[in-house]
Amino acid sequence: MITFGQDLKRERELRGISLKEIADFSKINLRFLKALEDNRLDILPGKFFTRGIIRTYAKYLGLEEETVLNQYYETIQYQDKKNKGKVSKKESPPETSKKKRKIISFSIFVIFVLVILLSLFFLLQKKKGSSLNITSLPQPAITFMPEEMPPPIPEPREEEMKELHLKLIFHQETWIQVYADGKIELDELMSSGQQAEITASENLLINLRNASGLTYFINNRQGKPFGKSGENINYIRITLDNFEEFLK
Repeated sequence: MITFGQDLKRERELRGISLKEIADFSKINLRFLKALEDNRLDILPGKFFTRGIIRTYAKYLGLEEETVLNQYYETIQYQDKKNKGKVSKKESPPETSKKKRKIISFSIFVIFVLVILLSLFFLLQKKKGSSLNITSLPQPAITFMPEEMPPPIPEPREEEMKELHLKLIFHQETWIQVYADGKIELDELMSSGQQAEITASENLLINLRNASGLTYFINNRQGKPFGKSGENINYIRITLDNFEEFLK
């Protein structure tokens, strides 16, 4: 009952008894007696001591102790129900909080995916850059062949020219990189006496260190020197349309 403490106070005042008088008689702290009348049961020293305070208070006023205790129990039950209702409302999260958690989870997922994609991109770029580092080039695996000029072969007719055949014969140490139709086919530090042959359908792209360190043939026809001794030349592009410009 909400008016439990007010009822006790009214009964006390009807009898002309002060709280101090009850406190002096019962040795109960005056603050606890005032809290009892103000219905502030939460600041009383535990349920066991609270029952003792109520019994002493009722006995001093001449009230039926069990009746007053039953009113106290009803008040406690009412307050417990009220407090549980408040807790359940606080515990149920609003719909907006759920939406915020979903948005935060999705954002974290997107950031995680972006980090993985960026890591893969930088890893690929690093590998691509390292392939151009001369110091990390593997030792040539091409078999040594005698330095001989190939016998002349009849030139194919113009209408039969549908691919580019590049033959390389090295007579000095030369680093070379050759792409055929955009795909790397040779990336080596070649030594004197080594040879290599590469075929492309559309175009060849050549990067050189020591441009005069080799002799080359395109479709069995000898080519002009790419450059001078020790000269570095990049992006030599040979196609079906311009390959004759490189021939002697």
